Amino acid sequence: MKTMFLIMSMMSIAGATGILENRITTDMILTAHTFGATAETILMQINTPENTVEPITPFDRERLRNAGVPSAVIDALLYKAGQATEPQIDLQPDNAGLLDVVKLVQSGISEQIIAEQIHGNTLSSRPSVADLLYLKQNNVSELIISELMIAPVSKNIETSEVTFDGLVIRKFFKDRSGALVISDDKLTWRDSSNATKGFDLFINGVSRINLFYRVRDNGNFCYKVQFEFTKGNNYAFEDIQKDTGGNENLTRMVDYLKHKFADIPFVDKEKG
Repeated sequence: MKTMFLIMSMMSIAGATGILENRITTDMILTAHTFGATAETILMQINTPENTVEPITPFDRERLRNAGVPSAVIDALLYKAGQATEPQIDLQPDNAGLLDVVKLVQSGISEQIIAEQIHGNTLSSRPSVADLLYLKQNNVSELIISELMIAPVSKNIETSEVTFDGLVIRKFFKDRSGALVISDDKLTWRDSSNATKGFDLFINGVSRINLFYRVRDNGNFCYKVQFEFTKGNNYAFEDIQKDTGGNENLTRMVDYLKHKFADIPFVDKEKG
């Protein structure tokens, strides 16, 4: 609401100097964005019938993009100014993981930190044309896009294998850290300290996958994934960062399992 008054006040000042009172300028949008205006608040002012928009030059458009103004706002300005037939449609990436990259960019984390995070991980695939257009539309920097283009790609793509590092297996009262490799027909445990402790589990023997949660004020926290088999022992895995409040590795694996094995029942189990 404060931002709405800011834009309206700027319009009134412009009117006092002889400029059309209800005309929105690029500088007004940049100022509102700098003061923390949400995209919804700015769009409300742009779409108000009595307000008009000053023509947007290519230089103005570049200024808005460089300042991090959302694409939806820039598209609405162009549409209102009669410089576009319709607002741009929000693009979607082929690689769902890029949604997280855009969230990091929009959160204000420096591009250098994001680039370093990408550099330390293996990608499931190279960015497609749709991915690149999605990143560009959401103001992802050239540095981050370049890092995505040169980051190592999993060598197991042909066999549909994906490796999830940073896990701990709970077995025989002894915790062992390592990675779980998931393919079309089996789960392979790779022990980080002793290769002889590795083993294979076959997917066709899994009767269901149990997800164990702890209830928290900010949402449920998944701390363990258990594969329940029709015969033999069950196997449970946790995130290596669980004791310090982290579950990113486990959550990423759960998302992948739900997508890849939609025909296997997933059962939520809560623990207060």
